[in-house]
Amino acid sequence: MGGLAVGQQLRGEEISGDEVNAAPSSTSASALGGLTDALPQVASPEAKPDFQIESCQVKRVYVVEAAEMPELPPVEGVITLTIHKVIDPGLPDPLPPLPPDEIHEADDHGEVEGEVQETQIAFVSATVYDHSRTLLRCRLNGRADFEITAWSNVDFNHLQGLGVFEATGGNGERRSYALLMSLGNENTAPGREEIPAIPDAPPAFVIQSKDPDPESLVLIEDLHAL
Repeated sequence: MGGLAVGQQLRGEEISGDEVNAAPSSTSASALGGLTDALPQVASPEAKPDFQIESCQVKRVYVVEAAEMPELPPVEGVITLTIHKVIDPGLPDPLPPLPPDEIHEADDHGEVEGEVQETQIAFVSATVYDHSRTLLRCRLNGRADFEITAWSNVDFNHLQGLGVFEATGGNGERRSYALLMSLGNENTAPGREEIPAIPDAPPAFVIQSKDPDPESLVLIEDLHAL
């Protein structure tokens, strides 16, 4: 039913706040390992070529970089740029790009279908009540306009320690996430926000956000497929 909710949002229709959704049966997900698996790996010192420096040039450069999050100021300041000219270390030539006709041929035969998208960072705040219902607040890549709130019938303690996971949709599209999750556990007490009625199984959720972002809906679906 979750797939229907995403389709409704993409068509501009309103999603009911009390609708129980589940990940589409055609979506599959699996854990890949720790968070460091999704980060660039630095080569060991032994793997570095023996560079012989011919000359060195040092410059002071003023730079301005975009802020990591919308609410933060841009990063700016003066950096020291060092440029070394080295003797040819004899590195192997990079592989040449495919000619345009071969790229089209690969597309026609579906050889590039299912390619994994760039890994997205999923910031998830999960408050678990009575180890049976979880209040989720999720952001993709730290963007406030992507934040989505939902109630889930999954005890998110089961995902504790998970770093990277991948999901595959029914169309073969593969999505990769690096999961950064803060987790808390509480007992249900009088005065708490009313928890919507969700069947105990299968894994399902109820969206609380108004006009949720479609990509954030897909993230919630993929978490429940996992």
